Amino acid sequence: MQYFFLKLLFFLIINQNLYGFEKKQIIIDADHAVFKKNNKENILEIYISFDESTLNYNEHNNKWIANLLVNIEILNKRNKKIKDLNFSISHTVEDVNSLKNNKFYQNAFQILINNDAVNFNANIFDKDNSENKINIKSQINEIAITRENNYVSDIEVAYLIKNKSKESFESFVKDSIEVIPNPSRNYGKENKNLYYYLEVFNLNKKASSNIGIKIFVKDFSGKKIISENYNKILNKNINQLFGMISVNNLINGEYLLEVIFEDSMGVYMLGKQKKFNIVSDFVATTNSAKLSNVEFLKAKIGIKSIESLDEEFKIIKHFATGREKRNYKKLISHEEKVDFLTQFWSLIDSDPSTIENETRVETMKRVGFVNKKYSVGLKKGYETDRGRVYIAHGKPDEIMQDQYDGDIRPNEIWRYHSIEGGVIFVFCDVNGSSNFRLIHSTHSNELQNYRFIERMRR
Repeated sequence: MQYFFLKLLFFLIINQNLYGFEKKQIIIDADHAVFKKNNKENILEIYISFDESTLNYNEHNNKWIANLLVNIEILNKRNKKIKDLNFSISHTVEDVNSLKNNKFYQNAFQILINNDAVNFNANIFDKDNSENKINIKSQINEIAITRENNYVSDIEVAYLIKNKSKESFESFVKDSIEVIPNPSRNYGKENKNLYYYLEVFNLNKKASSNIGIKIFVKDFSGKKIISENYNKILNKNINQLFGMISVNNLINGEYLLEVIFEDSMGVYMLGKQKKFNIVSDFVATTNSAKLSNVEFLKAKIGIKSIESLDEEFKIIKHFATGREKRNYKKLISHEEKVDFLTQFWSLIDSDPSTIENETRVETMKRVGFVNKKYSVGLKKGYETDRGRVYIAHGKPDEIMQDQYDGDIRPNEIWRYHSIEGGVIFVFCDVNGSSNFRLIHSTHSNELQNYRFIERMRR
């Protein structure tokens, strides 16, 4: 699914009645989304935002007015024009001397289109000088419809979603809520929360059935860094889904918001994606390459939920001291837990001279491995004895299986040659559940039972 995100920069040549300079640069951000109206028609919404301080103003009746004209052409598959529409944007201020930079105003145009519409052209220009214009050409996002006539609309990202009021701008209203679009798709600075809105139709054939909804934020490499899951009963009519994700701690760069719908059995049904950007004060003054390693680590840990922070501590509690375990148990707030984990990892960073915390990176790689290899029933791999040892010491130099004769339960012996002059860890499936328990080790800090063979016997 293709989306367009355009930074439109152009110079408007202005006459002597215009306020300011001989020439003024205008910055316009634009985005669009498509929503389904019925089986034959869709609603194309085009969003535009502008910084009022970059517009060119004429004085009129002691007020200052700036005007932009917008012409939109809708094209079909044969590139034939099927709609030609004109809109205007008029912006009035009391005093041009009080204008502030980076104060953005949004506008939205709603256009009814049929299923034959595939592209649109938009021309935006200064009313006082039509020669200075910018042209936008974009493919209209296609709404995917399943054989069962299910569909999911585009995702609209927004500055804010709130209840409809008398002051609401009509173009932003969707039933009982007002969705204020963010055409730039930039977040950070004062916009620390990403709001999203989309519509789904007929995903549920049975009113009592739960639909699984998964929401991910992925970085440029496709790695999931924010994940939310919940179930919801959807009706057969149009359902509005909207929410908010805190992006305050994301590192500067491009990200992907993905929403996936699954049936009650966890089978994928439909999904949508939307790109957005982080351009925050936290990173704008220093990008990730210039951050201190502690700041960078805190930013990565800080995007986790409290539940994810608690799980991370469960992973590392085997390496924590008794005092650290007691201290973490007393923590309540998200900020306190982020600070604790940041300090914990910083103290054991194998190479503090680099921006990454290599110890944490390697540990999390090992966690991913043991969760795939050693998970048993409801117990995750890192919670098992083999998982714990693997996370602490890495891959064994040798793994020997079922080394003893007789009526012996399944067992494994792991050897590490470089630890304490050489150590072994003996694991056995003592209760036949495939959960291999540590029954003996020559490591100084582990259980030692030199009669371990007796525990192996059936």
